[in-house]
Amino acid sequence: MMKKVSLLFVFILVLQTVGAQDSAKVLNARAYLDLVMRNHPQVRQSQIAVERGKAQLRKARGAFDPSLEGSWSEKVFDGTNYYDLQDYGLKIPTWFGVEGFVGYNRNSGTYFNPENRTPADGQWQAGVSVPLGQGLWVDKRRTVLRQAQVMRDASFVEQEQVVNDLLLQAGRVYWNWQQQFREYVAFLEAEIIAEEVFEAVKMAYLYGDRAAIDTLEANIQRQNWVQMRLESYLKFQTAGFELETFLWDQQGRPLELSAATQPDTSVGGAGLPFTQPVQPLTAALNNPAYRLIDYRRQQLKYEARWQAERLKPDVRVKLYALNEPVNVQNLPFQGQRVGLDFKFPLFIRDARGSLRLVKLQQETLALDQSQRELSLTNQLAALQLEYDQLVSLIATQFTQVENLKSMLEAEKMRFKQGESSIFIINQREAQLVNGKLKFIQLQNRMQVNLLRQLHLTGSLLQVPN
Repeated sequence: MMKKVSLLFVFILVLQTVGAQDSAKVLNARAYLDLVMRNHPQVRQSQIAVERGKAQLRKARGAFDPSLEGSWSEKVFDGTNYYDLQDYGLKIPTWFGVEGFVGYNRNSGTYFNPENRTPADGQWQAGVSVPLGQGLWVDKRRTVLRQAQVMRDASFVEQEQVVNDLLLQAGRVYWNWQQQFREYVAFLEAEIIAEEVFEAVKMAYLYGDRAAIDTLEANIQRQNWVQMRLESYLKFQTAGFELETFLWDQQGRPLELSAATQPDTSVGGAGLPFTQPVQPLTAALNNPAYRLIDYRRQQLKYEARWQAERLKPDVRVKLYALNEPVNVQNLPFQGQRVGLDFKFPLFIRDARGSLRLVKLQQETLALDQSQRELSLTNQLAALQLEYDQLVSLIATQFTQVENLKSMLEAEKMRFKQGESSIFIINQREAQLVNGKLKFIQLQNRMQVNLLRQLHLTGSLLQVPN
């Protein structure tokens, strides 16, 4: 009765483990990564970087918005109208640094500066303010706008970087989950073999063909595989909990794996679901983190132009045409107002210091980019070399596992014929399990290698369908 119960328990474990592969609760790598990319909170948070870039660009464009300006001031005291000052206008900035202005002012009263006196009906004025030195070719507003445009474009690359890094982490977790499950299956298969051997030894002992010590040794081996199976199942469950941290639905709610959900261990799941990205080493320069350096260099280029422009004197000419509202027959104008503003620091230490700081940042960034370029290309070369070696190692290990299976079967036949011992069978079984574990680990290394190559070249975003 105990023999039947023991075998029934083992067969139930086999059905639960292997039979679930034929159900609809098999999670393959592609579907998993696609789910992560569509619903993970970090992917949604990465949209914030894009929206922030758009908001900064909108803010920079606000410097070129036309603005209505106006002021009114009146003083009456002891029955005397001291002054009534009104000044209204529309200021229109342009891309080329020229500012246009259209306005109306009307001043009256007993006491105010005579130079501000206007006709009784007020006075129209229209004119421009033109930079002749600093600000003619580039100014602060144009610099900020150009930088904001670069930041807007860079925000899309920042989003790619977030998703690219996330998929690498999620992929590592998936293949660890799959590896733990396959190791669990390997220990379960070893337990089944040990159970069969244990039952065979007991029968041989009952018929007087084997010593009692052989049953003890077979039982110890069986118990050892039971313990290994339980430990591996715990690791598989723990890996499943880690996997769940990457699973979310469209409403932003975390998902839980059902007890029957298992990784794909079919040819596509346990083998190579992604083809090797055979790419030149320069493909590593498509990495989002590397591409962001180019956008930073563009920002510094615009900043350097502006700081160099500040070395020029600030000269601005103002030309205004004046006319009375009621004297339209005197067009184009009755008078004019001309002005010249000039400003130039004698030592220009602020501009020179700022320009030097920008130049130093450019040099630092150029050195960092060169170093990162070498690092990325070397990493890709190392990964491609490791991949080629893993292909050979996996093929060799697969042959070795098949040979170990044959050796175990042959040893079991010899054992039945009384030409072998339980010790040798246990040794052959341990060698087979170790061979399977090494084979599984090599395949896992290959999957992680492919993930790292795709991540390094920025191609991981195109993997899910």
